[in-house]
Amino acid sequence: MAGAPRALILACLLLRTFALTDGFSGYGGLVMATQLATPLHIVESYFDVELDRSALTRFNQIADSDWIDFCKHYQATMVRDFASQFLEVPEEGAKAPLRLFFDPRLAHTWDRAVRTTYEPTPLLGLSPDPGPASDITRDAVSRMLGPLKKHMLVADSVYVRDSFYYCFDAVADAVSRTRWRDDPNVVALVEESIRKLRAWLPVLVELRGLIESRALVFMPYYLTPSFPYAASLMIRSTTMTLGAVPMRTTST
Repeated sequence: MAGAPRALILACLLLRTFALTDGFSGYGGLVMATQLATPLHIVESYFDVELDRSALTRFNQIADSDWIDFCKHYQATMVRDFASQFLEVPEEGAKAPLRLFFDPRLAHTWDRAVRTTYEPTPLLGLSPDPGPASDITRDAVSRMLGPLKKHMLVADSVYVRDSFYYCFDAVADAVSRTRWRDDPNVVALVEESIRKLRAWLPVLVELRGLIESRALVFMPYYLTPSFPYAASLMIRSTTMTLGAVPMRTTST
C-alpha cells in the first residue's frame, strides 16, 4: 500500500478496528469485547486507554480496590482466551508457526545461565519484579530482552512465562475486594503486587511491537507445556521447549 491515499489507509485501519471491537462498558467506558490475551491489550481494554509513556501517570490515580478487580479480570481473560488464541493447532496442510517455550521445570537453570552472561531480567528468570518504574527506559528494556534476542531470530514466537501476571497472581487467586484491608499481611501483599504491576507498564510500552506481532508471547505458567526430554533441547513438530545449556537437538 505504498502509494495508497492516506484516506484509504485510514479507512482500512478503522474497518479492522471495528471488526475487532464490540462496545461494552468497563472501568473507563468503551472497551474491546474481542481482544488479544496479552498484558498490553488487556490493560488497554480494561482501562480504556492507549498505553504509552504519556498515559502512565493516569494509573497513579487508580484505587487499590480497582487494581484488585483488574487482577481478577486479567486472570479470567487469560483462562478464557489464551489457549484458543495462542495455542491453536494449524489446519491440515497449513504452514505451522515455530513456537519456542521455556520449560518451567528448568527455571533455576535458566536463571543461573542468564545471570552468568546477561543482566537479570524479569522476562526470563525467577523474579518477575522489573524494578523501580523510574529506572525502566527503552535501553533498560532492550537489556531485558538480551537473553531472548537470538531465540527470536529462530522462532516465529517466543513464549515466556507471564511475569506480569506472576506479580499479582496471589491477589487474583485469593484476595477479597471487600475484606483485604482487615489483615495487615494481605494489605502488604496487595500493595507490593500493585507496585510491581505498575512497574511493568513502561516495560509493556517498549515491548508493544513484539507483543502485537506475537514475536514475544506472555504465557500463563499454568499452561506452559513440559515435555519429557533426553537431550537439552527437544523439538516436537513445530514446538520447541528449551532445556539447559549447552543445547542439542532431538527430533521426534
